[in-house]
Amino acid sequence: MKKFIIIGLLLSIAIVSILYYTFRANTSPSNLDFQISVEKITFLKGEEFDIIFSITNVGSKIDSVQNFNSVTLSSDAEISSDKKPTLPYGGMPALDLPLYYYKIQPNENISEEVSLQFFRGDDGAPFYIYFSNGKYKVRGVCKDGLGQTIKSNTIEFEIIEPEGIEKQAFEDFSFIVNYQKNLEKRVTNQGDRILLVDKAIEFLHKYPTSVYTGRILYISYHNREPGKYKFDESYLNDIEFFLEKNPKSSSLKPLISSMTAYFWSVPNGKEKAIEHFNTLKQKLNNSRVDELIEEQYRQNELFKEQ
Repeated sequence: MKKFIIIGLLLSIAIVSILYYTFRANTSPSNLDFQISVEKITFLKGEEFDIIFSITNVGSKIDSVQNFNSVTLSSDAEISSDKKPTLPYGGMPALDLPLYYYKIQPNENISEEVSLQFFRGDDGAPFYIYFSNGKYKVRGVCKDGLGQTIKSNTIEFEIIEPEGIEKQAFEDFSFIVNYQKNLEKRVTNQGDRILLVDKAIEFLHKYPTSVYTGRILYISYHNREPGKYKFDESYLNDIEFFLEKNPKSSSLKPLISSMTAYFWSVPNGKEKAIEHFNTLKQKLNNSRVDELIEEQYRQNELFKEQ
């Protein structure tokens, strides 16, 4: 009996060893090129922007990386400013996420757009965090399939105080954000949310090209209820107006996503969404909008319905 137990243990060890070395042979940190980038080097205080985290498998075999998502990337990134040696992470604990491996084929690239200031910012209201004025350095950190740390290049950018029309826009923006914060703290009625959407629409037409307008539209989306402002096509019209005025806005992705959310609420939403998006693509002739719409087609469950 002991003989069979020993043989079984030896076989188990052998199988585990084969699997480990097979996985190890297909995973090498030197084959993963980790880069981060940002669209410009100067932003206004409170301006929404994304940092692109990108990994390319430059090797000849399948490779892998662990938990390559906005929460983990935000938590692990190295961030410093000219005022602080490090900025703490303030989001959902990354350790609460289950371990997941992303396999990357040779020459394949995976990327994640991360609004890093929402997780690591040191200024703003509880429902809209951003970086305070100053100069910043950011370096991406992640782990390969073997748990070995990989670090990216370092990027630098600066946050400055808004001036002129953007200074006034920021003051109005802060009022709306703080009003939203107060709504979250207490029981609200329909009139509160109508006033908030009123302010958001007023902001859209007063500051159509402001760097803050995209986030204001998103607040408008989250506060529409049956009543004066329903979650209807008027919201789509507001977004289209914004997209025409701001073809390169960093708010394009969440706004396109919120348009898809609208079509979940209407009969034959899939067909109507495709028709609307096709018309929008022709109207705007914006390659970034086209790319984000195609991403919705690939990833959103609305377009996977039979």
